[in-house]
Amino acid sequence: MKSFVNSALMLLASLTAASPLEHLENIFYKTALIQFSASDFEAFGLPSSYFSDLLFIALDEQSHVDLLTTAIAAAGSTPVAPCSYNFPFTDVQSFLTLSSVLEGVGTSAYLGAAPLVTDKTILTTAASIMVTEALHTSQQRAVVQQVPASNPLGTPLGANSAFTLAASFILSCPSGNPSLPFTAFPSLAIDTSSCSSASSSGYDHDSSSGKSKNSDNSNSTYSYSSSSRHRHRRGSKNQSSSSSLSPPPSCFVTETITIIASVSIPSDIEVTSLFVTFISGLTVVSVEILTATDVTGSNPSLTAVIPPAIEGGQTYIFVTNKDISGGTLVDQDIVMGPGITEITAGTPFIDPEVVIKRSELVVGVSIP
Repeated sequence: MKSFVNSALMLLASLTAASPLEHLENIFYKTALIQFSASDFEAFGLPSSYFSDLLFIALDEQSHVDLLTTAIAAAGSTPVAPCSYNFPFTDVQSFLTLSSVLEGVGTSAYLGAAPLVTDKTILTTAASIMVTEALHTSQQRAVVQQVPASNPLGTPLGANSAFTLAASFILSCPSGNPSLPFTAFPSLAIDTSSCSSASSSGYDHDSSSGKSKNSDNSNSTYSYSSSSRHRHRRGSKNQSSSSSLSPPPSCFVTETITIIASVSIPSDIEVTSLFVTFISGLTVVSVEILTATDVTGSNPSLTAVIPPAIEGGQTYIFVTNKDISGGTLVDQDIVMGPGITEITAGTPFIDPEVVIKRSELVVGVSIP
């Protein structure tokens, strides 16, 4: 009989390497290192130190794969071999943008799996990997001029949802791989072209192909006030930078986005009974579908307004069969998704009139 620890190790391995996010990230960076050299990143305006940082990220991902593969073997099972992948990056810009997204998905997958790991030792191992993934996420977000930590809380993502995103890059897998205990949902593509910060950011994104292209009007600044946050796009004309990188497309809250489904809406489901659900941090908000076209076709198109409650950053979007607002999304609620979009983060506002005395910060210690 396998020990409890080995069972927990197997659970952790199945939620990561076998999902197969860690293999995907590992091959993703190796592919980039074959395609790009240090001079490519320097020619793009990044410091020479960036390539060294990239090597560390690639080594981290290989180490994660090694750790999890060893865990699977120790549990008496067959390790999952890497699949063949299609990564839609063609230049430094599209690689960096996709990297920031994939790292965010990896971080969310570990956070979502945490409640399933009951052994404290294994939970610590999972958490230590998640911390590293989060550091990768922040670093790559900063490089593409996004707020590194745009949300005060991380966003958990369920195993099937993470697998849905990973599956979009998989071409084929070795026939000897064991069956995965995951099911991909119908996928969603997010069209942000109607968003002011996307249409004028100097970065045009084709959500159906994942390909990106630069335009020449990347020096505009947009702002939107929401609650105590002032929303703006990074990389304005006042920014001093030698990099030719333009921020990826993003949207402000209250703007309308278009959601393109990969399959038709089942005939037994009334579109009016569906919701578009946004998840960012621990905030879950469902909104009604604004418009729906070609619902019986192969690529139905839905529109929805981004709710003001979304803090910002990498946000996951689902089509759900009920309003999940304020609750917890479970697989039974998901009709399609997730899709991913970037919501423009608000600049924190600190009221200078609210002063906390230093002596109040340490209990029992008087600090002059």
